[in-house]
Amino acid sequence: MIAGIDEAGRGPVVGPMVMALVGVKDEGVLRELGVRDSKKLSPRKREELYDEIRKVADVVLVRRVEPFVIDTFVTENGLNRLETIVAAELITRSGAKKVYIDVPDTDPARFLERIKGLVSGVEIVAEHGADDRYPVVSDASIVAKVERDRVIRRMEEVYGRIGTGYPHDGETLAFVERWMRRFGRTPSFVRSSWITSRRMAKKLFQRSLEDFLR
Repeated sequence: MIAGIDEAGRGPVVGPMVMALVGVKDEGVLRELGVRDSKKLSPRKREELYDEIRKVADVVLVRRVEPFVIDTFVTENGLNRLETIVAAELITRSGAKKVYIDVPDTDPARFLERIKGLVSGVEIVAEHGADDRYPVVSDASIVAKVERDRVIRRMEEVYGRIGTGYPHDGETLAFVERWMRRFGRTPSFVRSSWITSRRMAKKLFQRSLEDFLR
C-alpha cells in the first residue's frame, strides 16, 4: 500500500491544524477521481471528492492538532517538529510501505531525516508541491481541508461567524477581539502563540489594566 500525507490549517490563528493520510493499494482508483490539490477546488467540489475518497481508499486517517498543542511546540520545539511527529504517527498506524509527504519545512532533506528517525521499514518521499504531483497526497489534502472546514462550521454554530480563521481575515480578527473584550482572555480555540493573538492580547489587556489602575 502507498499513502499520502498533507495538512490543512497550519497558518490560521483560529482552530486546529488537521493532518490526514490516505492510503491505497491501487493508485489508479484515485486518478479516476481526477483529484487535485484542495486549494484549487471549491468547497462544494472538495466535499464531493471527500465522500468518493472515503469510498475507494483502503485507509483514511485524520489527526486533529489542537491550538494548545501547537502553542507548546511553537514555543519549545517548532511547528515543523510537531508535523514530523504527527506524520510519523500516521505512517505507523497506516501500515503503508511507501509514503509521499507534502513538506512544510523549507528544507525537505531535514524533514526527511527527522521523520526517518521516527519510523523504519517505510520508503518516504518528502517534497515541496507533493500535493500537486501525487494523487494520494492530493487526496490527503482534500480530506484534511474538509475535516478542518467542518470543525470551523461547528464552531460557528456555537459562536457565530468566525471567517476563515486566518490572521489576514478582518472578520476573524473582529471575532477574536470581541471574544477577548467580553471574556478578558484568549479563547482556547485560538493559538495564543501567534503574533496576531499576542499583539491583540497585549493591546486589550494592557489597556484594561491601565484603566483599572486609574
